[in-house]
Amino acid sequence: MDFFEAIEQSRRAIMLSIAGFALSLLTIGLFPHYVRGLEWTYAFMLPSAWSGVNTATVNVVCNYLKLKEKTHTTLLLSSLV
Repeated sequence: MDFFEAIEQSRRAIMLSIAGFALSLLTIGLFPHYVRGLEWTYAFMLPSAWSGVNTATVNVVCNYLKLKEKTHTTLLLSSLV
């Protein structure tokens, strides 16, 4: 991975990571609150604990799919964030 490309793609990676976390927090957090009747705090603790993606998995999938270097770097940095 090129250092300068990593710096260039870091903004996109951070935005992707935040958007993915917020989306999973909302979609998974609403379910236990409304279906199981959990308090809001406990309902949102569950998706925040499960929202991480393993960097090694992202790297293997990107290599298997033969993605462009920019896409590979963005997804790898997003999994690190």
